[in-house]
Amino acid sequence: MPRVRFITLGCRLNQAEEAIFAADFSANGWDVAFGGDDAGADGQEVVVLHSCAVTRMAERKTLQAIRALKRVDPTKTAPIVAVTGCATAALPEQVLRAAGADLIIPRTQYANLRFAIEAAIAVSSGFAPAAPPAGRASLRERPYLRPGRHHAMLKVQDGCDFRCAYCIVPYTRGPATSRPFAECVAEATAMAKAGVPEIVMTGCNLACYRDGVAGLPELAAAVCEAVAPMGATVSLGSVEPAICDEAIVALMLAHKNLKRFVHLPIQSGDSKVLALARRRYNGERIREILTLYRKKVPNLFLGADFITGLPGEDEEAFQRTCDLVKEFSFDHIHVFPYSPRQGTAALALPDIPSRAVARARAARLRTLTA
Repeated sequence: MPRVRFITLGCRLNQAEEAIFAADFSANGWDVAFGGDDAGADGQEVVVLHSCAVTRMAERKTLQAIRALKRVDPTKTAPIVAVTGCATAALPEQVLRAAGADLIIPRTQYANLRFAIEAAIAVSSGFAPAAPPAGRASLRERPYLRPGRHHAMLKVQDGCDFRCAYCIVPYTRGPATSRPFAECVAEATAMAKAGVPEIVMTGCNLACYRDGVAGLPELAAAVCEAVAPMGATVSLGSVEPAICDEAIVALMLAHKNLKRFVHLPIQSGDSKVLALARRRYNGERIREILTLYRKKVPNLFLGADFITGLPGEDEEAFQRTCDLVKEFSFDHIHVFPYSPRQGTAALALPDIPSRAVARARAARLRTLTA
């Protein structure tokens, strides 16, 4: 039996895509493993490295992971390394090849990932590849719950049209697209029937889900209703603020199986910094949104992303972010130092704090919820 191992870096959307890949391989006779567990490999192993490139550090981790996979005991056969994910768009092919990537599968070729790998190993292993079909069975037909996890990711949306000044994601994942409403509900139902206890709805810019007149609130309500008879709960991935917050609050109060959890990519509490970053709200508006969640939703678990060292962030602006974190008693925050990315508008902005300052501020901000 051929064997594939998945190593996935980065966001929940990557985890959702990993599950789609794993379901396809498993249903077609492959032994599927995850992470650093390479025990039990028999013969030629294939590793799919689903990469991240949201920061320079994420890119470095991708390249380090490829190199580490190729450094094996000389008595063993090095794995075939197939790289997927955002690094395939953010990094030149020659850089990935130099690190040791054997196959580079961009986002537009995901449907044929398994077939590309089977073709690559056909000669050495004798595992003859089949011709790729016109389409690929979706996860709703073959729900896949990774061993050791109690939740499964439901990918409903991809891409982003916002083009915030600091963000490379619209360049790596392309414009915003949404899956059909009925397909998402059917997939969630199949997951619940297969025994998945928690379904996490995820996307690149989840709040911008749209299929006809239906947005994220309508989809989340339909998913909650569809999976409730099977006892499954639903939660939302990271949700862009200032789009559908009032509707999300109403959903949490109306559906008992929608977890009272919200994670907002806020990035800064300072209006000037937010304006330079091309965010679609200011400091006053984000406080209104946070007040809404805190006052209306009892027992809410409130999480957020923040970026320190964005263009225009002086000590006063940083203090406003600190004040925001302290005022709303976040249950958890992810804090990242600003990472300059080629091709983004922020590179041309003045008053960018030094890397050392950004890191020091990140450390200080983390202590506020420790």
